[in-house]
Amino acid sequence: MIFLLSFGISFFISYLLIPFIQRFGIRTNIFAYPNERSAHERPIPTIGGMVFFISLLFSIFLFGNIPFQKPFLVSSLIIFTIGLIDDSTDLEPIFKLFGQFVGTSIFFLYFLLEKTVNFSIVDVFIYIFLYIFVLGIINAVNLIDGLDGLAGGIFIISSLEFLFLLYRYSFDLSLIIFSLLGSVLAFLFFNFYPAYIFMGDTGSNLLGFSLGIFSLYTVFFYGFFPGICYSFIILSLPILDTSFAILRRLMKGQHIFSADKAHIHHMLINIGFPHPKAVLSMWFISSLSIIPLIIVIHTNNVFFQIGITFIYYIFLIWGIIYLHMKNRIFQENKGGR
Repeated sequence: MIFLLSFGISFFISYLLIPFIQRFGIRTNIFAYPNERSAHERPIPTIGGMVFFISLLFSIFLFGNIPFQKPFLVSSLIIFTIGLIDDSTDLEPIFKLFGQFVGTSIFFLYFLLEKTVNFSIVDVFIYIFLYIFVLGIINAVNLIDGLDGLAGGIFIISSLEFLFLLYRYSFDLSLIIFSLLGSVLAFLFFNFYPAYIFMGDTGSNLLGFSLGIFSLYTVFFYGFFPGICYSFIILSLPILDTSFAILRRLMKGQHIFSADKAHIHHMLINIGFPHPKAVLSMWFISSLSIIPLIIVIHTNNVFFQIGITFIYYIFLIWGIIYLHMKNRIFQENKGGR
């Protein structure tokens, strides 16, 4: 009952606040302006992600376990604030990464102290890996937020899968998930094509951080190899989209933080997918992760879990490469006319 209340309160707070935040964005001139990479044709306010943090505050203070939630809120506030500053002033990537580093470090410090982790050599490498993984997911969600409703929908799908894993282990994490689900669902009513408002880095940073923390606790509750396999499967689309972006830029001699127009969603648009169809297609691909997830959950064989995860990634990588080849042929034919 508490979870449903949290979901409902977050939904209605977000639904009611978004028009006010949209007008605030207009008055303060916080817009995403159209450019050669964008899919929108007019300036759109880009601080819609404020509602995620506001609704989360209400849920936690009404229903949450404050000792557990406090470090999550402090870290979320730092990461949320960095996103808000970036939406307002267009921060340099190094300053954005520093803010994410600070916010993530605070939560990891709490986690390691609260869980009284044994610091063997193996544990040190595991938690360094998980730390980098959380930072990576923050930026992966930011990068995949390129079409109206895309990042919000992927977050909902991923969070439902994490909820399936974490519901029986943690009331507090479940409360956070329900609160964010309600808020993001309400936001999609205003963000799906044609968007009325964008979440901006304000929202994508917070959602990415939350997914990273869900991954951290999945590893904690299930063990490293099962937990990391579950997380890699659930977050496969943002992970691969970001990995291909980094590889693509390195091969071209570009900075990894430089922008381009070759993400998965861009390629779908380039080959003729209408905007809503491209978003729905990526939602569908993201939702397919439930199939390998269910398979690996029902086995205790670590090698089988890693194998299924590897096969699923090969399947997705083949699809992305095929899409890239089709996109290149389409562009060559288009240029030859």
